[in-house]
Amino acid sequence: METAERRSMTIRELGERFCLPAEKLKKYEACGLIKGKEDEDGVRHYGDEVLGKLGVICTLTEAGFSCEEIKQYLT
Repeated sequence: METAERRSMTIRELGERFCLPAEKLKKYEACGLIKGKEDEDGVRHYGDEVLGKLGVICTLTEAGFSCEEIKQYLT
C-alpha cells in the first residue's frame, strides 16, 4: 500500500507533469489556488488533490480567467 508521502510530488515533478515552470506553480500557490505541504527540509510536496485542480486551473488560465475568478470557480 502506498503512503501519502509516496503519492506526493515536488514542485519540479508537478511542473514536469503539466509542462509548467515552477514560477507559475509558485504563483498559483501564492494566489491560494493550490496548496503544498513543506517537509522538514523545506521541500514542498503536492498531493493527488492538486492534480485534478491543476488541470482546471490551467484551462481557466488559458481562457483568460484571473486568480480571483478561478478561486471563485473552484469554490
